[in-house]
Amino acid sequence: IGLNTKQYERVLLEATKEQRESFDQSILTMLNWSKKMIKSKNKILILTNTIAGTEYVKQLAEQVFPGECASYYSSMKPKEKEAALKKRIISATEGSLGTGADIKGIQHVYNILTYSNKIGAKQYPGRGRKIDDKTPIVYVEFVNMEYRRTYLQFQKRRPYLRKYAKGNKIIIIS
Repeated sequence: IGLNTKQYERVLLEATKEQRESFDQSILTMLNWSKKMIKSKNKILILTNTIAGTEYVKQLAEQVFPGECASYYSSMKPKEKEAALKKRIISATEGSLGTGADIKGIQHVYNILTYSNKIGAKQYPGRGRKIDDKTPIVYVEFVNMEYRRTYLQFQKRRPYLRKYAKGNKIIIIS
């Protein structure tokens, strides 16, 4: 198939349980790591492409942070959005929180999107904003190295990620 962002996510979400196992385990491993590292008042933002993607990742996050997770997407009602932003784990579509959003207290940003533009490479790490007490901000990029196109996209954006990731540090999960 042609690999664009929504098709890639759809293929991933519709894969058999066995095929999704590696992806699920990567997300759960990082969430468990974050749970040990993140300060109690801070948040984790997980960027996906689709509403189905936000729901899927939210269900995974609930295994590690029960009752502390929310999905966030553009078509939600304002009160639903407000409630979602109060949660500790926010699974959001790139279109709703990927660029231009300013949410205080985001300490860890997980990006499971596939994309090739440098604007995204600048914006996504920037969702984690400087925290007053100098808490380190972490940006995690999930890259599916089995798809040649996702790997090539990653190679294009890697220099921008290095430049714009807080502290010039980036974690790559493949």
